[in-house]
Amino acid sequence: MSFADLPSELLGEVFLLVDGSYDYFGGDPYALVHKFTLSHVCTAWRSTALQLPLLWTHLYVKTDPDALMLPTALTRSGSMPLDVRITWNSGGIFDRAIQNNDALIDALLAHRALLKRLTIDWVTKLPEALTRLIGSGVEFPILEEIAARGVDKLPCK
Repeated sequence: MSFADLPSELLGEVFLLVDGSYDYFGGDPYALVHKFTLSHVCTAWRSTALQLPLLWTHLYVKTDPDALMLPTALTRSGSMPLDVRITWNSGGIFDRAIQNNDALIDALLAHRALLKRLTIDWVTKLPEALTRLIGSGVEFPILEEIAARGVDKLPCK
């Protein structure tokens, strides 16, 4: 049996396992690039990925391309609760750190009613745009957990 013969339900389960645990291409579990790669292999895989909102609920954003893909991923999650991890890290010659901070925060604010977990990691100074998300009085109706780890204080008011 080949992957082409798998029912879409089983293929979807494989996608979820790969997304959460398999570190292919030296990437991170739940990295957005993994999800988009799976959804661009062929028509059948794309259809399966797009019909599987659960695939799009655990999201890891750490590069500028990730930040640009985030709105699409959030839309694909439908009305499922979201677990989002954001890492701000800069430095080095091949720096791909998040630059589109306002767009990233806008996307999260648009889906704040679905945020269940939010993890923020930073190795650099946090962007001012984050104050629009945390510490500004914005409500998150189903938020159960927020984790913040870094070298600087959170920019809360």
